[in-house]
Amino acid sequence: MARYEVTGGNGRGASAEQVAAALKAAGADNVRLRNAYGMSNQPKVATFSAPSESSAKILCENACDILWPGDTSIMANLIAYEYE
Repeated sequence: MARYEVTGGNGRGASAEQVAAALKAAGADNVRLRNAYGMSNQPKVATFSAPSESSAKILCENACDILWPGDTSIMANLIAYEYE
């Protein structure tokens, strides 16, 4: 399974902890927090495992529905980036 981190697109001001909780509630596996890009001078981000990019996108969409029910604006968006 590939690892993904949610690093951008959080225009509604949810914390990394809130994003991680929403991803877990949406069914994501192996949800954790770490520094973005693995660098200590970067903010915390939520990471998770998913079998494919399309399933990671669906998990992010479901997490958005949990965080911001009914908000379809671009500001209520979570974007997952694959990393190794």
